[in-house]
Amino acid sequence: MSTIVTISEAEVNSLIEVDLDQIDSSLIVNTGEEAEFDTTQDTIELFSLDSNKNITATNYNYVNWRTNNDSSKGSTTALSNIELNPEEDGSNLGLYNGFGYIIYQFVNNKLSSNSQNVLYIDTISSDRTELILKSNTISGIELQNGTQLLRTEIQQNEDYFKEFYIAFEDGNKEIATNIQYEETNETSPRVLIKLYRPLPDEYDIKSTLWIQTLKADPVAYRVDFETTFDEETLLTPLRSPNFDAFKNTEERGKVTIYKSYNDLKQTNLTSSLSQIDYLLNKNQAQLSTDYTSFSNFVHFSSAKKRLENFYYKASQIESYQNLIDNLLTSPSTNYRSGSVQIYQNSIDTIIKEFDEYDYFLYYDSGSKSWPKTNSTRPYTLASTGSAAVTTWYG
Repeated sequence: MSTIVTISEAEVNSLIEVDLDQIDSSLIVNTGEEAEFDTTQDTIELFSLDSNKNITATNYNYVNWRTNNDSSKGSTTALSNIELNPEEDGSNLGLYNGFGYIIYQFVNNKLSSNSQNVLYIDTISSDRTELILKSNTISGIELQNGTQLLRTEIQQNEDYFKEFYIAFEDGNKEIATNIQYEETNETSPRVLIKLYRPLPDEYDIKSTLWIQTLKADPVAYRVDFETTFDEETLLTPLRSPNFDAFKNTEERGKVTIYKSYNDLKQTNLTSSLSQIDYLLNKNQAQLSTDYTSFSNFVHFSSAKKRLENFYYKASQIESYQNLIDNLLTSPSTNYRSGSVQIYQNSIDTIIKEFDEYDYFLYYDSGSKSWPKTNSTRPYTLASTGSAAVTTWYG
């Protein structure tokens, strides 16, 4: 097996939507400053998308990055450059043939919130642009201090637009423009959020989220895996036969001589011929089902109906066989062979249409199969009117 991997940059905006409207984007001033990644408080999020651009996997604490200087993370807490490995990440996420996308987002989670420590939506305004958030896991002091720090960060950068985000578990993010902490008499303090756009309809009361800012622009890659398999890879060697598997010691180690289709069909026993026809008529793999217990195969049908259906089939077979026997013992030979063949064909047709449980009842011997009048193969079914069948059938 060999795999060729091709990595190419992808347009983030074609995969996820976290941008401002075009008219607002034109008003933003680029400061030209390079952001540093602080290993003590910043986080990288990884998103895997399939070829249809649907998110298939998320990792909100991605750690498989490296510095560009050596193979380990840097000793300093602030880094201006880090290395990513979309090929390895794509492989780890189960992408081995075809193509998909890997997105990396560089974020700083706020208000002590993250994917494991969430807030939830308590109230949504009528225009869906204002939210009241609460949390069952983040304390009031953490929410208050976190809100104040975020407000300070926004105010310090008032010369250019400073947005933050509410992030959802499905990977979507919505832009927010303002935040305020509100002390109430309730046990749970509240955080008020102003959104840039109305909240999408798929989110409602009790939806969980966390708050974050972006440290740098997201980056995305298309990862193409082309896997080819050698002929040897596709072949699976089979084990040699285990002759010790036979329970009956008399059958252990026995083999049969080669038989052609015509050889199998050349038998004077009509019951054996019918069984051969049944087996040769099956073109699918047979399941090893234990038919001695109804619980192994009766799930949506009725055990009673299964027995009634076979009783009817056995009655038909018995009726046709009686007609054949009468013809064979009759002194008149006019049309006898043709009539016998017609009735035998009717028996063969019924047997060919047996299901697996019918086959078990007809051809197997034991207390759970149809009573037989002999103890060696081929077995002969007891008559439907016999005492043995009446007792067994109930």
